[in-house]
Amino acid sequence: MVKANSLQSNPFRSFLAAEVLGPPAQGLQAHGTESYVLRGVVWGEQPHAMLTDPGGRSYVVELGTYVGRSWGKVTAIHSDRVVVTEEYQTIDGELVVLRVELVLAP
Repeated sequence: MVKANSLQSNPFRSFLAAEVLGPPAQGLQAHGTESYVLRGVVWGEQPHAMLTDPGGRSYVVELGTYVGRSWGKVTAIHSDRVVVTEEYQTIDGELVVLRVELVLAP
């Protein structure tokens, strides 16, 4: 959420520097997607995977879980990797889809 008044009060302020309200990023959205390490995959009716953040904290993810600062979503879990798909729009309005593969750590 962006404060509407903060953008209107200073016409020279960049819209890219707008103050974003809300709690600081936590958990799986506290770091960039590439900084997570895949530690294991569990198969069952629905596959799950364990990711570790740079601080050593572990998280269990499943399909649809949001990962990373760019609102990436787990779109596939394989026996040796997890695929996180990030979507964003460029300033020209073009949709960019980025696939990040987290490979199982040795």
